[in-house]
Amino acid sequence: MAQSEKVEIRRAPKFLPFLLTGGAVGLLLALLLFIITGQFAKQDWASVLGVLVAFMCGIGAFGGLYLAVIFDRISKAKAKHTTATKLEE
Repeated sequence: MAQSEKVEIRRAPKFLPFLLTGGAVGLLLALLLFIITGQFAKQDWASVLGVLVAFMCGIGAFGGLYLAVIFDRISKAKAKHTTATKLEE
């Protein structure tokens, strides 16, 4: 006996790639900001670089997750609904 049920078809984003990409963008921005401001010539350059990398990676990762949530909401709004029938073998 075949049973029918309603299903939703959509393309949902994977959150981990967005998180990692955002963190990598944050790392690149931290390094760029460190080089532009000329902090390498200072005595405590390592601590400045560490703080920049920590904060910028965190902000970038949060931004990546935020984009993933936005794309998830968009894909949910564009989802198609259909009826599926499970076939028994």
